[in-house]
Amino acid sequence: MSKFDDIKDGSAVSMATKFGIIYTCQCGWIDLGHANPHSKLANVGAANLWRKISTETGVPSPNKLWYRVDIEITMSKFGVTDGVRGSYAVRLGLDTAAKE
Repeated sequence: MSKFDDIKDGSAVSMATKFGIIYTCQCGWIDLGHANPHSKLANVGAANLWRKISTETGVPSPNKLWYRVDIEITMSKFGVTDGVRGSYAVRLGLDTAAKE
């Protein structure tokens, strides 16, 4: 549960900001810890997912028509970890708009 002290000034938030919450008119409350797209783990974070899709790197299919991209979303508290993992097939040769 967030506390009043967790609220950050949105204009002061940068890529280095790891935790806190901000309010936006279009999205409402955003938890910066969960919204951070960058991670050192290969299968975690939107930035890593986009890198794999845009460069078409992943496990290729036997017929070379698609490749597999793995993504993982996890959270931990008090030594307990829970999350979601998924694998997606992405067709090779898509243009940037289709990849987005």
